Amino acid sequence: MFDSTNFCTFEVMDGAKVQLVSSQNPLHPAEHAISPLEPNMAWEANGDTEQHTLTVILPETKSVDGFLFIHHETDTLLLSIEISVESSGNGTSWSSVSIEELRDYGPPYQIKLRRFVNAISARYWRFTISSAVAFEGNYIIGSAPDDTRISALWLFTSHELDCGAILPINDQTSFSNNEIQLPAGKQFTTGYGVNSSININRSWAVNDAQRETLWSVIRNCNGIFRPFLFIDLDGTRHLCRLASNSISETVLDIGLFRLEWSAIGIPIVKMDKYH
Repeated sequence: MFDSTNFCTFEVMDGAKVQLVSSQNPLHPAEHAISPLEPNMAWEANGDTEQHTLTVILPETKSVDGFLFIHHETDTLLLSIEISVESSGNGTSWSSVSIEELRDYGPPYQIKLRRFVNAISARYWRFTISSAVAFEGNYIIGSAPDDTRISALWLFTSHELDCGAILPINDQTSFSNNEIQLPAGKQFTTGYGVNSSININRSWAVNDAQRETLWSVIRNCNGIFRPFLFIDLDGTRHLCRLASNSISETVLDIGLFRLEWSAIGIPIVKMDKYH
C-alpha cells in the first residue's frame, strides 16, 4: 500500500517501444505517452470509439510493480478515464493483471498510480483505455472520449520507506524566465507561470536497510538521468528528477546515517500552452 514514504522509479521504460496502437493523432503519437523524459507531450487518440488500446514492448523481460498515468486533460472527477492492463511473455497470449488499489489521494491529482497485487515479470504490456463516469457512488464504463490524451503511461518499480523525512521541509517554487537585453543597459524579464517547477530538498535519518532503499532509488534513476515519483507521508506526489551534485551522506552512529538530496519537480501541464 502507498501509505508510507514511497518512491516509484521508471527504469523499466528504458528502450520501450510502441508495438501497436488502435488510434493516434499524427501530431500526438503514442510514443509521447511512454517516454519518461517528455511528460508535457501526449498521446492523443484519433476518434471516438468504445476503447483505445496501446501495446508496449520492453527490450527484455522485466519485473514491474505497477504503472502510472497522467491524463492530459482536466480531470475533475479524478476518474474521467480508466486504464486496465494485460501482460504477456510472447505478445500473443495475454493475462489480465490485478490492481491492488485505485486511490488517487494527494495533489497533484493528475498523477494516478495503479499498483499490481503482485509484481509481474513480462516483456509485452497492453493497456486498454475507457472512460469512467461517476454514478451514484459507483463507476460505470462508457465509451472513450475522442479527446483522450495521455501524457504519461509508465511502468514502474516501487521502493518503500517506512520513515518520513526530517523537518523542516522547505520546498520552493521556481518559474522559468526569459531575459531580453534592451538599449541603455536595461533588461526586460518575463516569467512563464505555466511550467513552474518545485525545488525539493529532503533528508532522512536511516538505518542500514532504509539507507539501501534510498540508494536503490538513486541507482535506478542513474543519478539525474531518469525521473522518479516521490510520495510524501501526507500523500502529495512529486514527479521529479535528482538535481546535479545533490546527494550527500553522513554517518551519525553505527548503523545510522543521514542522507540528503535535492530534486527538481518536472512540470505537468494539462493542456497545450503557448508562450
